[in-house]
Amino acid sequence: MTLTLPPTKKSLADVGYYMVGISTLPGFETISKLSSNETALGPSPHAIQAAQAAMETAHRYPELGTGPLPETLAARFDLDPKRIASHQPLFRAGR
Repeated sequence: MTLTLPPTKKSLADVGYYMVGISTLPGFETISKLSSNETALGPSPHAIQAAQAAMETAHRYPELGTGPLPETLAARFDLDPKRIASHQPLFRAGR
């Protein structure tokens, strides 16, 4: 079986290949590609502080969306809910 693709629109065929990381514009020495999350101002001090704080727990998996599961299990089995790790989509309390 041969896959036949529709022809490329002429307007798209004439667009040059995007070179990742290349920032040039005739007549300008320095370019800031805002579409690539670049900024001429550097990172915000708040962003640096938040990143540094996040590194202190980067070795741990986040507990996202656990909902009432830890409290439900703790109440049922007389446990400390802070010592229960879970992933809500896999475990549904009360179902």
